[in-house]
Amino acid sequence: MKRRVVGLSTFVGGAGLIAGQVAYVSRRRLPLGDEYDPTGSFGDATLLRLRMAVLGDSSVTGQSLDSVEEAWARLLARHFSDRFHVELRSYGDGGARSEDVLEEQLPAAEATRHDVAIVSVGSNDLLRMTPAWRFERRLDEIVMRLKRVSSAVILFGVGDMGSIPRFPYPVDRMAAGTARVADRVHRRVAERHGVAKVDQWALTTEVFNSGPHMFSPDLFHPSAEGHRAWADAVIPTVEAEIARLDQELRLR
Repeated sequence: MKRRVVGLSTFVGGAGLIAGQVAYVSRRRLPLGDEYDPTGSFGDATLLRLRMAVLGDSSVTGQSLDSVEEAWARLLARHFSDRFHVELRSYGDGGARSEDVLEEQLPAAEATRHDVAIVSVGSNDLLRMTPAWRFERRLDEIVMRLKRVSSAVILFGVGDMGSIPRFPYPVDRMAAGTARVADRVHRRVAERHGVAKVDQWALTTEVFNSGPHMFSPDLFHPSAEGHRAWADAVIPTVEAEIARLDQELRLR
């Protein structure tokens, strides 16, 4: 099992995190697994329509999974397909940072009205040493603009990146600390804009630290079990937001 760690005071976690990661990856080349677009329609077309959007990085595109059906966004859509005709639209792109979401994904998302929009970004920001203030400013703008075209916005949060098997000690400790800071940015932005946030640390830390089966063979991206854990974590938040929107969905 990976070590549980305390957070650090800076978002980038110091040069040691990046230097250690680069040195490690250079010795064990990171495989480039397949990516997927979870976009699709689910459920009987006669049911109430539920328009969902997901924006973000490889957590959205399911890199290194065997099938798009294993991606958490697909699992989420299918969970609600017995009650709704779910129209899921993904704007995600592997490797995306908050800057990429803001400049490339958000303009496309703004062209369509959504009932629920979920943003999963931050891991690549911290690995590429984006300052916390800059990440927070970008996430602020992403949420502010999404609220104009979405009835509900949900921030996915950032979980314990120290659980990633590919990170050796002490890089895993630094990764966990910076992930804590990134998750706090999600929380502050959610509170500031009055939107929901998934509590990744409470809901997924233990399971992601339970063993390498939670990760794909590249020892970096989550496996099907990891995506199932993500889906289980986000479903209650989406359920709560849909309950809040019940009248709006029925009157549409």
